[in-house]
Amino acid sequence: MQSSIPEVRPESSALFASTEKTVRVGGSAIQGVLVNVARFKAAQPKLVIAAEHDRRVVVIEEMDVVVGRDAHQAKIVVQHQSVSAKHAQIKFENGRFFVEDLKSVNGTFVDGVPVAVPTPLLPEQAVTFGTVDCLFVQRAAEASAAGGVHQDPHAQALCDHAVRLGKATQQQAKEVLAEHRKSGTSLGELFVQRGILGPKEWSELYKQRQIIGGMAEIAAKGGASMSKMVGIMVVVVGLAVLITVMLLKK
Repeated sequence: MQSSIPEVRPESSALFASTEKTVRVGGSAIQGVLVNVARFKAAQPKLVIAAEHDRRVVVIEEMDVVVGRDAHQAKIVVQHQSVSAKHAQIKFENGRFFVEDLKSVNGTFVDGVPVAVPTPLLPEQAVTFGTVDCLFVQRAAEASAAGGVHQDPHAQALCDHAVRLGKATQQQAKEVLAEHRKSGTSLGELFVQRGILGPKEWSELYKQRQIIGGMAEIAAKGGASMSKMVGIMVVVVGLAVLITVMLLKK
């Protein structure tokens, strides 16, 4: 005797609504979509808006979102006259985030560089819509889990360096580090949301995290003082920039 109970089919994730292509269920294509969705969720992307009149953190919940001034056309609304109604698009494809300018009046920039084509967005990178600076945040692959909380292995060194550069006070760095270790919230999100550092300032600092972390480890093992190590780092970075400029002139 056959059961009269109807077959229960799993509900589709809301994230599938953002895909533009029809996918054959059970085929290899659906596996690719599932992997992409899993990577997106693991990245936990956010946009930290750092305008003077509007400082907040927006969780990016869909793999394809529009940033703009008009709430009817944009998922992430930024109320500023330099931002177009439908300004830019942030999209997640094949495990990577991209930002694309949607023919806005005042342009979109990544680390100060104008976006002419879909451009990759990296963790803790500054992105500007018109004149509104923001910080794009996602969980870095190198983040380690301690007690279930993901932490930056260079967190202490980065906070110390921010103080050394005069970008933050000892108390501010201490509070940010404590919150990072407690909640796993990224250092950049905390520094920018609290108005301690701007998105571009933090982005530049974050790019040097491995060098800063390495210098701190050497100093901690009884090598040169941290101030001397920072001086060496400045010289090395300066030489690298000089060499790059010379090569570009050829």
